[in-house]
Amino acid sequence: MLVHHTHSKKNYSIYYFTLLFIFCNIVNSQNAIDFTARCEPYIGNTPCDPYIFNKNSIYVTDSMNQVSINTTISQYLGIMGLVQGCAVPDTFKVVCNQYFQPCINVTLDGSFAGAQQKYLNIRPCRDQCVAGNQRCGLSLSCVNSFKDDPNIFEFPVSENTYNLSPYGGPNPFNLVCLDTHTMVAGNYPSTYNESDAGSTAPIPDTCTNPLIYRNTTEREEDIKKGYYYLGASNCLLPCPVPFFTHREWHQFELLVSITGCFSFVCTFFNVFTYGILNRNFDRHAIGILFLSFSLFMCMMADVIIASQGFELACPEPGRYARQADGYCTANGVIFQYGAVSTVMWWSTMAIDLWMVIKKVTPGKTYVKYYIIGINCLAIIFTILPLFWKGYGYGFGGVGCWLISNGWQNGVFWIPQTVCLFIGTTFIILILIEVYKIVRAVGKGTSRVMELNLRPFLIILFIFGEYLYLVIYHFWVQHNTDKFTQNVVDYVVCLQQYGENAGCETRTVPYNAQFVFLFFLRLLGIEVLIFYGINTRTKKIWKESWLLNNKYFFYLQTKMETITTWNSSKRSKEFPTAPSHAQSSQFSVGLSSADDNDHL
Repeated sequence: MLVHHTHSKKNYSIYYFTLLFIFCNIVNSQNAIDFTARCEPYIGNTPCDPYIFNKNSIYVTDSMNQVSINTTISQYLGIMGLVQGCAVPDTFKVVCNQYFQPCINVTLDGSFAGAQQKYLNIRPCRDQCVAGNQRCGLSLSCVNSFKDDPNIFEFPVSENTYNLSPYGGPNPFNLVCLDTHTMVAGNYPSTYNESDAGSTAPIPDTCTNPLIYRNTTEREEDIKKGYYYLGASNCLLPCPVPFFTHREWHQFELLVSITGCFSFVCTFFNVFTYGILNRNFDRHAIGILFLSFSLFMCMMADVIIASQGFELACPEPGRYARQADGYCTANGVIFQYGAVSTVMWWSTMAIDLWMVIKKVTPGKTYVKYYIIGINCLAIIFTILPLFWKGYGYGFGGVGCWLISNGWQNGVFWIPQTVCLFIGTTFIILILIEVYKIVRAVGKGTSRVMELNLRPFLIILFIFGEYLYLVIYHFWVQHNTDKFTQNVVDYVVCLQQYGENAGCETRTVPYNAQFVFLFFLRLLGIEVLIFYGINTRTKKIWKESWLLNNKYFFYLQTKMETITTWNSSKRSKEFPTAPSHAQSSQFSVGLSSADDNDHL
């Protein structure tokens, strides 16, 4: 999970405790004794309900009432709930009773301005502060005292000793600190049941929009289903993750849906041409067929996305789709097979092109071996993650794929890098052969260059796109900690200032992600341009059964009859012959047009 990162935990803790100590200094003022203080019953219905020591008597002043305390502590506890390990009931007991402090009254003799009583607050013990530091990995001071009385501490060791004689009260007056671990502090009245000292009451939550609140007793099962809880809180990270704005996510969805469906049609044309209509299955045709089919599978995954929208990736608010979701699994498996198969066929075609230029003739079983080998590897790399439930929706994409970096690297990015290395090697070898051909300047060799220019260009273009995809992926993976921290800061901003404070999360650059998603879909269009629109495909269609059957001949005859009838009808509508001069001019113009068309 995002917020389980070590740096995130530390930054949250520092943020929380810094605010806490600043607030404590403010609410307790610079004086140990405040004559505006009074005791009030606990107002209830706050995040601190399970942790209040004495609900019958809470310490308040003119500058600090329970409403303002509740507003502030709700924000702080919300932030604490995001910190794994720090947000536990013992820590919340310290915080809640440092804000909603137990209150007692001390009888005075009236000698000071007629005052008959004084209200004092019971503070948590110092070891509770130290324990909080240890739990949250901090080293903040727990020995802060007040300027007007250095003997009074915010977190006393065992008790605070007051001198109330100037106000007509006792001296010394010892006020024992509150042991929040056992909730025992002298003989002060309390509504707290000591048997609850080890209870695990639910951690309070304040989930600011777009965070989503979810209270459940089956947290572990929820996580398996794809709910992303923020630390120990009941706040869910929204789906899709706020790496981008809603508008930007919508643009990504449109990009994938439109270009993916268009590429689907393009690759289908190639598959139909080279797989159904084609009669000559040489190495080149087989390579084009399987490369096109692999991309066809990738684009089929995009068709699923286009039909389902973001409900495919985010089936419920705050839940990221997992392998148990049928459409998600189908989308991920189809895309994985197509993607890993595509890059292997690309490298094979680079090898094959080098063999053509080099005039290397492989054995008859060569083609069978690499067809079987590539498809077996693609199937293995696709099926393996299924056994470990590795498919689902992650954070940066639009559809489902492999969830973890481990699976992505192991069955896709590392194999792709190997294929890129192989393809790069043979691209260099091809360039060497081209250089030799240019130097030779022979008629036959120049013909070889002309025939293989288009295959070389498509191999080179795909190489550039795949290189970008690999570099981009590993760059994002290397900066995951940084992007995670930005999301953490975004959540802190939301919890502290609210959804209208202009909080932003700047993680993966929008333009870089757009190019990443576009390049995957551009491959299908490129394959049509380079392999689907040429003299070979024209010949395949002309000689195919689709254009050489009695039904097509019948349709062709009917079309010719209709064309002849329309021509005859136009001749009858314009029977007047042109004059001699007009006829000569018309003939000259027609001859010129014919010559131009011919040229």
